[in-house]
Amino acid sequence: MLEILAYKRGIVNRAVSLVSPYGYKKDGTPRRQAPGPGRPRLDDAERDRRRKVSKSGWQAKNPEYMREYMRRRRAAVKEQKH
Repeated sequence: MLEILAYKRGIVNRAVSLVSPYGYKKDGTPRRQAPGPGRPRLDDAERDRRRKVSKSGWQAKNPEYMREYMRRRRAAVKEQKH
């Protein structure tokens, strides 16, 4: 009987530890820091670094879109030259 209770206590403890202290985002992922104006402000260099990482990650996940986008950009630049 004690083994069963210890097993159930372990299940409850794991479930409770999965609760995010800052809540969850709209897509269901847990927040890693407190939302809202209480966050520390990022300096310009860190903001630029995060933007570049995010942009390159999106581009890597969407290669077909990027090929079409670059084709349109090249056509527009070529058209401007003439």
